[in-house]
Amino acid sequence: MRPTSGSPLIQVASPPGPPRRRSNSGLRRSVPAAVLYVISSLQTLSVVEFGGMAIKPLQLITAIACIGLLAQGMRLAHPLRPVALYLGFVLTFTLLPYSVYGAKPLYLNYLFALVLLFLASAFFAGTTYEEGLRGLRWGALTIAAYSATNVLLQYDRVLASRAYDASSGARAQVENLLYGGGINVEASWIALASMFFVEKPKQFVIYSAPTVFVILAFSSRTATLVWGICAAVMLFRALRPSLAFLATLAIGSAFLFYQVQSSSDLSQLNVIQRFLETGNDPGSQGRVALWKGGFEAFLQHPFFGYGIGNEVDAIRGVTGLPVLEDNVHNLYLGNALALGLLGPIVFIICMALLWIRLSGRFSARGYLLVFLAAGFLEFRGADSVFYTVVALLGACVLSPKESD
Repeated sequence: MRPTSGSPLIQVASPPGPPRRRSNSGLRRSVPAAVLYVISSLQTLSVVEFGGMAIKPLQLITAIACIGLLAQGMRLAHPLRPVALYLGFVLTFTLLPYSVYGAKPLYLNYLFALVLLFLASAFFAGTTYEEGLRGLRWGALTIAAYSATNVLLQYDRVLASRAYDASSGARAQVENLLYGGGINVEASWIALASMFFVEKPKQFVIYSAPTVFVILAFSSRTATLVWGICAAVMLFRALRPSLAFLATLAIGSAFLFYQVQSSSDLSQLNVIQRFLETGNDPGSQGRVALWKGGFEAFLQHPFFGYGIGNEVDAIRGVTGLPVLEDNVHNLYLGNALALGLLGPIVFIICMALLWIRLSGRFSARGYLLVFLAAGFLEFRGADSVFYTVVALLGACVLSPKESD
């Protein structure tokens, strides 16, 4: 190209400037997200007893924040519509079966989840998606570090409880767990948070250190599958497909070797043995019996269900089984028992709409997909951790800064 008049024939490149530093304000905006995630994980901690119901830290903070927001005259922002639609459907439709079978405190969990959805849209309106995701990583790492430390401090108790759980099917008595539901739920939530790190391979490795330790200590099959999926996704994003396949094979072989070697030393039921005994162990048989009873109860009232929180009572009433669980360990069957046939249909439609709304946010979409897949085996309807993550990331996606 011919140089213009007055312009030099040789263009001298300007010296590179100093490297750009990460904005301190962006880091500060990640802190509330980290704190919110940690608080949502404190499910076994009760701060207030009200009317025979234990108020959790997240519920108390949600109520205080809502009162403060309304007192200042601040308007609640519009949340993610798919999630708000589902929660609104649950809170409204369940009133009909409640008139027959009675109300349950679980109703308040869904109400708090809906309020949190609106509050997050207001408080995190100035937070970008990356800032919110960074905060979730910090919070998840804090939780994983605590859980690993808790296992170390009572390792003998963990092994003894695991063996007791394997032989009798009773819930393991491990102290100071964060998530209600026992060791499998604890390990599963920690493993699911690995999806926050799949776009950051080095951070994924750091997070996996306490996570894999907890999974191995608790011998959780669901958590093993969840973490394995997250690890495979991370590898296939970071490496070429051929290298990712080899890396996945190497990690799996090392894990298998460790399990085979440790089984004779610990004389306890390890993860590989638990997989091999799937269907024959008390845990698997208990869930199959629970699901069969749930299907029988659903057929009794397929259109309106029994109301949220009445699922296990319905199974006891229809089958006469002495069910010890407080949930059916299946999101979709739980929705069907609580709300009838419309329950799982509306849930799946709203989650599909949420998937579309999270377009371009790989970690958020991955978290949603793995949660829905693991929902066939684990988790329950009003999980505060899931709705906290959805509310937070949803607010960041709707943030005006995302459209700049």
